Amino acid sequence: MPPEPVIYRTEVMAIIGALSDLVVEVREIRKALWEDEGDEEEDAEEP
Repeated sequence: MPPEPVIYRTEVMAIIGALSDLVVEVREIRKALWEDEGDEEEDAEEP
């Protein structure tokens, strides 16, 4: 039976930290896109 891989706590914490940073950035991007889309809809409604 092959040895089980060893995962170090510091590596796991680094990965979790990087993922949480990405989540924050993706939320900001989505918010910006939604705001831009709303502006386009308002512009289209004006005569």
